[in-house]
Amino acid sequence: MSMNPYLKRQRQQRMDIAIGKYTGAAPWPSLSTLRVQMVNLLENLR
Repeated sequence: MSMNPYLKRQRQQRMDIAIGKYTGAAPWPSLSTLRVQMVNLLENLR
């Protein structure tokens, strides 16, 4: 995965925080949300 040149430059300057666009995505890791969805599916199928 290639890093955006702007972000790469900020990282080299040791920037701690970069503010970007709001995407509407959950703030949790995708595998965590996938696990919850699978558990919900399993419970609904029982």
